[in-house]
Amino acid sequence: MLIEIVCDKFIEHGKPRGPITFHSGLNIILGSETGSNSIGKSTFLMIVDFVFGGTDYIAKLKDVQSNVGEHRICFAFKFQSGIYYFSRSSVNYKEVFVCDRDYNVKDSVPWSMDKYTSFLQKEYELNLPGLTFRNAIGRFSRIKDAFIDE
Repeated sequence: MLIEIVCDKFIEHGKPRGPITFHSGLNIILGSETGSNSIGKSTFLMIVDFVFGGTDYIAKLKDVQSNVGEHRICFAFKFQSGIYYFSRSSVNYKEVFVCDRDYNVKDSVPWSMDKYTSFLQKEYELNLPGLTFRNAIGRFSRIKDAFIDE
């Protein structure tokens, strides 16, 4: 299970914020306290997809890439076999680096996207013949923007 995402470009009250942590069950992403419709929630959902091997965060959010510049998304998964730390760059986004718990790269040789998604498929125990990890999560994860009038 995804347990955290970290990036020094995540800003809160004008300063880099700490890790965004996830828990078992439902996790909710809320907008700003002022209710402004800025680029936070939808962009973060694209980052979650990026963590699971997607490329839309880079391919479709060109304005984010040009305004934020080169950056690294760090993330951790907890499985029965242990906790695993990784990072992906907005520039070399087709590679995934294995990291230590402080997100220092452990091995200078990155994993290919195929190796990374195969690892996730194994750890999530998605063992159906011919099923790719990206195809599997596309069938079970849906991201929806919800607007609630109070």
